[in-house]
Amino acid sequence: MRWKEKLTYEEIIAKMEEKFGIVLNLATTERMLKLYEIGCSEKYRSEYVEKIKSNDGILLTIDGMKPLKGNPRLYASYDYFTELPLHSKRLTSESTKSIVNFINTAKQRIASELGVDIIGIISDALPAERKAIEIVLPDVPYCLCHYHFYKFVFGAPKKLNNNLMSQSLKFLGNLYYL
Repeated sequence: MRWKEKLTYEEIIAKMEEKFGIVLNLATTERMLKLYEIGCSEKYRSEYVEKIKSNDGILLTIDGMKPLKGNPRLYASYDYFTELPLHSKRLTSESTKSIVNFINTAKQRIASELGVDIIGIISDALPAERKAIEIVLPDVPYCLCHYHFYKFVFGAPKKLNNNLMSQSLKFLGNLYYL
């Protein structure tokens, strides 16, 4: 919408709500478009590369998003520290094989275009995703993102007692120094 239809951010926000029922704010729209611009440019600014190298590599974040119900999931990968987009693709299947292909493409781009290692992985809790990561990057440390971790771990307690969930999250939030 931004480039093809030459819409402003405000017009994009209005059209997304009108056409798809998706409510966005200005900050979200701006951030999404900036990430898209960086990812599409396929030019890695020197400050990104320097920061990535100072971290000894990429902390690969893999996120499967389903922006519209009934449509295939959009997968995106980026460096956690710099938020540099590395690869994105709408997968027609959420099979382990499809996710393996997605991760392999990101891995190849990281090696050939940035020349750095993948030092860790953060992703959702989807079983096919976890299997694909184990296949493609078996020796790389892996963890779930905090949102999916909390959702996975606290699913049953939340059903039992919502207050218990709130108290537990507050307690864990106070342990940020760990």
